[in-house]
Amino acid sequence: MHVDSSALRCSRLLPLCAALCGPLLLQPRGADAGDAVVQTPQTRAELSAEHSVAAPGESLWVALSIDLKPKWHTYWRTPGDAGEPIVITWKLPDGVVAGPIQWPTPERFSFSGITGFGYTRHVTLLTELKIASSVAAPTEILLRADGAWLICAEICVPEDGSFSLPIKIDPAHRKIAADAAFTAARDAVPRPAPWPVKATRSGNTLTITAGPGIAEPALTSVLFFPYDADLIANGAKQDFRFQDGTLELKLELTSDAAKRGEAAGVLRFDPANSPLPAGYTFTAPILSDTGN
Repeated sequence: MHVDSSALRCSRLLPLCAALCGPLLLQPRGADAGDAVVQTPQTRAELSAEHSVAAPGESLWVALSIDLKPKWHTYWRTPGDAGEPIVITWKLPDGVVAGPIQWPTPERFSFSGITGFGYTRHVTLLTELKIASSVAAPTEILLRADGAWLICAEICVPEDGSFSLPIKIDPAHRKIAADAAFTAARDAVPRPAPWPVKATRSGNTLTITAGPGIAEPALTSVLFFPYDADLIANGAKQDFRFQDGTLELKLELTSDAAKRGEAAGVLRFDPANSPLPAGYTFTAPILSDTGN
């Protein structure tokens, strides 16, 4: 076995990476460049498009889906105490532009006292490709992307793959109903909070208050996933109270949090009557306990 710690892409301190990841195993990509599928012993990754035909001036949604074997996980845009987010680098024809990754609502997991944010079993990352009206048609274009993701269990393995996908550009094509898998992937992406959210600091405690107007009848858990990796103590307990359509969530701040002027991220609701979480994004200025 060849061990090369320099290949481990961790975004936090090396001691945290060592505790979380242990020894590193380097893996082959599992597929030649140019495939839509990359297979490794731990994962299966696939690039797909919602439709095989698009017209100039339209948008085309594409997805990178990663299936993970049991006990493995990969990482959200803010990985937590250690880890690295999934990266997609697009190589697109002239006139085709990729938007940002649409991240599904993440999970929280812990290993050896290290807390991470990300996904187990399966994740689908959506990206909107905008096709300029100037793209010549009819024709066929090739979408290319390089993906990289870190997966961890008792060890961590950096994986990557090169994908390609042919798409026909035809102004005469008829619009087709949304693909069921893409509809499910869209439903997994958090949406902007439809009710007011405020954040208040008191000592080393941040209180997020959401509502009134939250309609969920009963919640088994509520978690906050920050976009800022240095805002909260990721592994600390998050206590919530939900009453009369208003949520109050208390979080432990880091020692660096005093430098932060706002709280932004995702609230994950786990309803008692549904196996699927609901995610809501928000950005709120952090007020002092006096309201200033």
